[in-house]
Amino acid sequence: YNEEGRPEGLAKGKKMICVTSRGGDYSSGPLHAFDFVEPYLRTIFGFVGITDIHFFNAQPMDVSIDTRKAAYKKTISEVRDYVEKSNWGSDVGAPRIELPAGIKPSVLVE
Repeated sequence: YNEEGRPEGLAKGKKMICVTSRGGDYSSGPLHAFDFVEPYLRTIFGFVGITDIHFFNAQPMDVSIDTRKAAYKKTISEVRDYVEKSNWGSDVGAPRIELPAGIKPSVLVE
């Protein structure tokens, strides 16, 4: 708690990448109001002090296998690009994080 008696997160200054998968596309339009995951996670992690959160959502996944594969590949590509461009971890002297190559969930493998 701070001097005013308000809770203060102890994980301030930390960064977080959150990768999710969703059956539908909740990014905009009428379904956006049904996105409960991102606001909830932002609230919970914000309470502990993590406010620098970047979300990557593989969506829609409850569709044809071709659309699912495209969404999966697009999301992995976006995460890799973000990690590369943001030089993730260099600000704290940590080694740059490498995403594992060849991630192949059985649902997406031909």
